[in-house]
Amino acid sequence: MLHVRRPGNDDVEEYRFLDDDPFLTEISEFVDVVEDVKPVENLLSTFEGTYEYAASLLQGHNDTDTSPSCY
Repeated sequence: MLHVRRPGNDDVEEYRFLDDDPFLTEISEFVDVVEDVKPVENLLSTFEGTYEYAASLLQGHNDTDTSPSCY
């Protein structure tokens, strides 16, 4: 289920996708493209910048980490 709130509106919209897991579907399509089973046009995401985005999230976490050092 997907919950959406739009700018300027406090109402929550619910979207139900029966028998669909969008993450599993996209990863399955990605694997099929890598294995040359399907054309690249089937992908919804280019995955461009995914590594950089994940690295920036980790860096942001490390910058604000106030846990005691283990040294």
